[in-house]
Order: sequence, then structure tokens, then C-alpha cells
Amino acid sequence: MGLSRRQLFRLRPAKLLSMAFDKTDSAKKKVFFRPPGALPEVQFLSACERCGSCAKACPHDVIFKLGPETGNTENTPYLDPRESPCHWCTSFDCIQACPSGALLKLEDQQPKAIGKAVVDMSSCLISAGTICDECRTVCPAELKAIKIFDRQIHIDTDICSGCGLCSYYCDNAGVAISIQNA
Repeated sequence: MGLSRRQLFRLRPAKLLSMAFDKTDSAKKKVFFRPPGALPEVQFLSACERCGSCAKACPHDVIFKLGPETGNTENTPYLDPRESPCHWCTSFDCIQACPSGALLKLEDQQPKAIGKAVVDMSSCLISAGTICDECRTVCPAELKAIKIFDRQIHIDTDICSGCGLCSYYCDNAGVAISIQNA
């Protein structure tokens, strides 16, 4: 993970203890959901100035900064689509606020997806016979990546932004829809 001595001393004691007793493979690299338009991770990390402009510009306050426990990714912006979904607003204030170009939107195109929604139909209320279309309803209007037909949810992964609205508002407590890294 590569914590500096300064980062180590800035950790809260509870976080330090949880890291010390964490039995997971520390060689596995944690992948974070980045704001819309983020460059590929390696390029993003070298381009991002860690200024927080994107988080300040977000009208929905869903962009956060990583803490010292993340080592060299400290202070970079991230999203948690399940807990605080991106609203995929049409103005993309976060991209416009980025001074370094770490977040980009190509002319006349949607920004790069944050992730992709994945449906577990065995957990979906529709497969249990309940009438539900909450995921389809909350999918951003300009995308409409979710369609329901033949009592199945169909996600067009080519246009899904991975914003997390479908998972957040899922009437089955988000169990049926998860967001995976793109």
C-alpha cells in the first residue's frame, strides 16, 4: 500500500488497528470508483492535483477524498455508487472544475463510465412476481440503460454509466443490482 511515516501517524487508532489485523491479501490492489470522465487509473493518479475542486463543484456532494490509509492515492477523489450514487448531471460540474485534466469529457460525448450495473435476477423482486420498476425509473433520462421486458431486467452495458442510482434506489435494498468496475 505504501504508507509514508506521516500518513501512518495521521491514521486514527481504530483504523490503524483494523489495518494491522486485516487478514486479506495486502498485495491485492483496491480499485476505487472515480468521478465521471476519469482517465485510466495510472494516468489519473499522475494527472490529479488532489485539489478537491471536483468534490467542491459536485452539486450532490457525492465525491469524497481518500484518506491516509490509501497510501499514494491519498486525497484523490472517489465515489461510492452504492452509498452515494452519482447523479450523472448533464452539466458535469466536476469535470469542468478539474484544473489538471484528470477528468475529461470529449466534445459531444458522454464521459467515460464510472462502472457497470450488474443484475442478480434471483434476488430481483420482478422474478418473485412483484411489480417493480424503480431501477428503470431512476436511470438518468439521457441514458435509460435499463429496460424491463419478459419479466427480466436488461441493462445496456454500452450506455450504462455505473452511476449507482439503480442500486441505491432498488426496492430490494440494492441486493439485486450491484455496480462493478468498468
